[in-house]
Amino acid sequence: NTRRVVKNRSSDELVALPDLTDARLIMGQRLLELLIPATYQAQPTLFPLVVFLLVRTSIKHGINASSCDAFACYGLLLSAAFGKFDEGEEMARTVERLLSKPGMQRIESRSTYILEGFIRHWTCPVLISRDLLLQGYQIGLETGDVESAAFNISLRCCNSWFAYHPLAELQKEFEASVKALVQLNQRSHERNLQAYLLVVRRLRNLDSKAETEVGFEELMKSEKEPSVNVFHTVKLMQLELCVLFREWEGALFCLTEAPDIRTKFLGTYASVRVTFLEALVYLKASTSTTSSWPKRRKWKRKAIKSIKILHGWMKNGNPNVRHYMHILMAERALLDGYWRKAENHFSAAITFAENCGFLHDKALSHDLASACYGAQGKEVTANFHFQSSQRTYMEWGATAKVETQYIYYNSS
Repeated sequence: NTRRVVKNRSSDELVALPDLTDARLIMGQRLLELLIPATYQAQPTLFPLVVFLLVRTSIKHGINASSCDAFACYGLLLSAAFGKFDEGEEMARTVERLLSKPGMQRIESRSTYILEGFIRHWTCPVLISRDLLLQGYQIGLETGDVESAAFNISLRCCNSWFAYHPLAELQKEFEASVKALVQLNQRSHERNLQAYLLVVRRLRNLDSKAETEVGFEELMKSEKEPSVNVFHTVKLMQLELCVLFREWEGALFCLTEAPDIRTKFLGTYASVRVTFLEALVYLKASTSTTSSWPKRRKWKRKAIKSIKILHGWMKNGNPNVRHYMHILMAERALLDGYWRKAENHFSAAITFAENCGFLHDKALSHDLASACYGAQGKEVTANFHFQSSQRTYMEWGATAKVETQYIYYNSS
C-alpha cells in the first residue's frame, strides 16, 4: 500500500506537497522519527512499519523535517530489502531537494548518513561517500545533533575500510575518529570503530594475533549489558581476519556464532561485504575433507544462496560487487572441477577489483588464484599470482599478511 501511494507520485510532486503546520501532527511525526533508530537496531521487524507510517502521514498531511527521515528510510528499504536500487536513488534525490527547504537544517546530518551510508553505495562506488559523510559529521556538530554526527563519522570510517584505503592512513583516520567519538560520548560507535582499528593494527603487524583476540574480548565485555551491535561488528572483523589469513575453520566458527550477521547491517555496505565473505567461507567449508558429506552439502547450499543474493544486486546495477561475483564463481568452479573456468573467473576478478579500486580484494584474488594453480601443479603461474598478491598486500600495508603468506607458501 505504501509503495503504491509513493510510486504514483513523482519526485516533483513529493517535493511540492504542502508544509505540515498542525502542531499535534508534527509532534506525532517527531515521535515516529525518534523511534526509527531504535527499531532499526533492536526491532528490525518493526522498523519498516514505523517508516511506512511516517511516509503515509507525510503524504497525507504535509511535509516537515521528519518527512526527510521518512523518505530517506523508505529509500533504504527499497534498496536494501526490495532490491529496487533506482527507486531508492529517486527517494535519495527527493530528500536532497527537501533539505533545501527552510526549516530542514536539524535533519540534514541525519539524512546525510542515511543517503550516503545506506542508499548510494547500491548504485555508486562506495568510496565516493567519504567527503559527504565528513560534511554530514560537521553539520551534526554545528546543529548539536551529535548522534547523527557519530553515525556519519563511523560510516565514513567503515566505507574507507571496505573500499581500498592504505592501512597507515586508515589507522590515523580511525584513531582521530575514536577520539572524536569519545569526546561526543558516543561509546557504542567508539567501540564499533575500535574493532576496525584492532584489525588494522593486526594487519600492520603492530599487534599479535593473541593481543588482537584479547582486544576483541575486551570490547564485547565493555558494557554491563552486552551490545548486540558491538558483538556483530566484532564478529565481522574476526571474519575479515580469518578470510585474509585463510583460516577457514575460524571463519566458519564466526558465522555459526552470528548466523544473523547480515541482517544486523541492513542497508550498509557491511551487509554486502558479509554476504560475499559468508559465500566464500561456505564454499571453502564445502570442500573440507574433515566434514561429513551432509555437512558439505549444507555449506554448499548456503553458499549458493548467498551467491544468488549477490548476483541479484549485480544484475540490478550495483557497481561494487562484480569482482566479488567472479571470485565466488571461480571458487564454485573449483568445487565442481572446472579448472579452466575457475582460472578465467580469477582473471576477471583481478581485473575488475583493480579497475574499481578494490586493491585489497585484488590481492585476495591473486592469493586464491595462486592456490588454484598450485593445486594443478602449475608452479610458474602459481608463483606469479603469489608474487602479485605479496606486492598488492604490501602496497596496502598488510605486512603481517605478507609474512604469514610467505611462510605458508614456502612450506606447502
